[in-house]
Amino acid sequence: MIVESNLKEETTNLMKRWEEERIAKLEAEENYKSTQITSNMEIQKLKRDVEAANRRPDRPRPKPICSIL
Repeated sequence: MIVESNLKEETTNLMKRWEEERIAKLEAEENYKSTQITSNMEIQKLKRDVEAANRRPDRPRPKPICSIL
């Protein structure tokens, strides 16, 4: 009886722990997906900014005040 009771208790504890870890894994995966989407959006924005900057005509640089520079 004691062995059977201990087995049931251990099984219950393991199932609870497994469920907690499963939920933590799902949350981590969701966080990863969200971060990946945000990162991809930022990369696309930076690419557009670089392309736009490359299409702009070069502006002349202002002359330095000091003739040494």
